[in-house]
Amino acid sequence: MKSISIEQLPLKMRKEVERFLKRNRDTLAAKVRPRFGLSGVNWVALDNNGCMGIGSTPSLALKRFNQLCADSETKTAAPRLAT
Repeated sequence: MKSISIEQLPLKMRKEVERFLKRNRDTLAAKVRPRFGLSGVNWVALDNNGCMGIGSTPSLALKRFNQLCADSETKTAAPRLAT
């Protein structure tokens, strides 16, 4: 599967993704801006660490990416000391 950046998405989809990221600016997807691929009829949002979310639109793929990958990021993050 070939992946493309958000900027390479068709204009209508790119605007939808940018709105999603703006509304969800504190999420992992907004921080890493994953690339997109198309697998059959499903969009795949993926990052360089192999984390991915799949959905029928790029925004739904980002939503799923946030659900799945934010969990894995918190599990692998180094513990923080209380101050």
